[in-house]
Amino acid sequence: MGMCSEHCATLPTVTQIFESLNEQGIRYCHWKSNAALGRSLEGLTDLDLLVDRRHGERFRLMLHQYDVKPIVSSPDKQYPGVEDYLGFDPDTGRLFHLHVHYQLVLGEQFVKNYRLPLEEAFLDNVRTYGGLVKVPSPELEVTVLAIRALLKYRDRDVVKDMLSIRTPGLPSHMRNEFEYLLGQTSLESISSTLQTQAGLVPAGIVLEFLNTLGRSARSGYTFYRLRRGLRRALSVYQRHSRWWAVRQYFRALMQRRFSFVRQLAGVPAWTKKVLAGGGTVMAVIGADGAGKSTVVRTLCKWLSWKLEVRHYYMGSQERSPLAQLLHVGARATRKIHRLWSGRVGESRGSSRALRWLARFLYSLYQLSIARNRFRFFKAARRQAAQGAIVICDRYPLAAIHQVMEGAPMDGPRIAVEAGGAMDRLTGRLARLEQQIYRQIHPPDHVFVLHVSPEVSQRRKPEHDRGMIEAKSRALREMDSQGLHVTDIDADQPFEQVVLEVKKSLWQLL
Repeated sequence: MGMCSEHCATLPTVTQIFESLNEQGIRYCHWKSNAALGRSLEGLTDLDLLVDRRHGERFRLMLHQYDVKPIVSSPDKQYPGVEDYLGFDPDTGRLFHLHVHYQLVLGEQFVKNYRLPLEEAFLDNVRTYGGLVKVPSPELEVTVLAIRALLKYRDRDVVKDMLSIRTPGLPSHMRNEFEYLLGQTSLESISSTLQTQAGLVPAGIVLEFLNTLGRSARSGYTFYRLRRGLRRALSVYQRHSRWWAVRQYFRALMQRRFSFVRQLAGVPAWTKKVLAGGGTVMAVIGADGAGKSTVVRTLCKWLSWKLEVRHYYMGSQERSPLAQLLHVGARATRKIHRLWSGRVGESRGSSRALRWLARFLYSLYQLSIARNRFRFFKAARRQAAQGAIVICDRYPLAAIHQVMEGAPMDGPRIAVEAGGAMDRLTGRLARLEQQIYRQIHPPDHVFVLHVSPEVSQRRKPEHDRGMIEAKSRALREMDSQGLHVTDIDADQPFEQVVLEVKKSLWQLL
């Protein structure tokens, strides 16, 4: 069959799922794209399953036993009889996506306007891939592939093929699939199979398409004529009228082309799926050298393969234009104050005025940082409520501020910097800053990366040892009451740290 040997590099959890399907007698098959099934079993592409709807409850219960989670597409990408699931393999830390059909819904891009009643034929005529996965007969698979190819064939593809410009209208991956399937059967066998589906599939159109494709992949006019005939033949299987499908196609196309307009209007342009259980806000914190920023980036890349993920860096380096201006002004004024007071003395009125101005600008800068963090907090909460997974780096937590009173991590700074020399105006700004931080409520979950001072110093030799020890102690002693916390030993190799975080995170989603 031209298939890889002994399951390729199949993910262990995927292997267990298919073994359970086979042992429990659940009727299914991997109904399309079997030329790339090896990659799908590795978690690199989707697993497209057709499942007997009468076995749906047993199938969903089996997935639940392997902690496979239901995920949901945006409303314009949802189709009847189709479900999505996301699974996690704890041995490798990789995700896999199950695209599950109880009905064969297919058709044009963005629309999928046809429901083809061939489910029983597919499930009754299966073979086994690598002794593990049931797949349909090549005759049925290539028949439906021909139908899918013609329905997806666009008017601009006709023009490209007739003028022989740019790439062929049939994409290369689809042409490779035809080559793979036709290498396992013959046109005679396909014709014989089509006779058993009389009235369901237009056999003449399918066979002419395959004959034409064998001669040339750029037979634009022939493909256009066959597409028209196919649409007429399948009109009884349309979910909506042809005009509705055309409107829906161009509407979806325009939404994608002009998604930036939605972003400017503050409307999230969701392009991926969300968990059926809803979104969440989580924070990753740790002392210097714990690898928290790298962990956050790794988690975002991992989850965003299929899910809507948002990342917020809430440290002071993420400055607004106003904060940047105030930071530069405060630093410049401090430098001028040092030079001037060194020349005329600290007791002069001009020196005291420069010192006050520097402190005032610094207080405004810290106030601006607090407002930025509060803005990120509100955005994170809003996006999680819409279904996104939000991962925050340098999240300000009151539990840590209270431990590090002398130099709080990512918390109020005005009062600390002013010390005992806080005038009335600075005091008001400090109280306003503290009020803003009190409005930043804790995230849904906190991952604390604990790193020993010795390892931290080795990874960050340029950092002050005293501050490293203070931060490490603060994370160990922080009051976790009211917080949902997972502690991770970050002294381990990075790959092990990431795997532990992934395992814990998956249990929370």
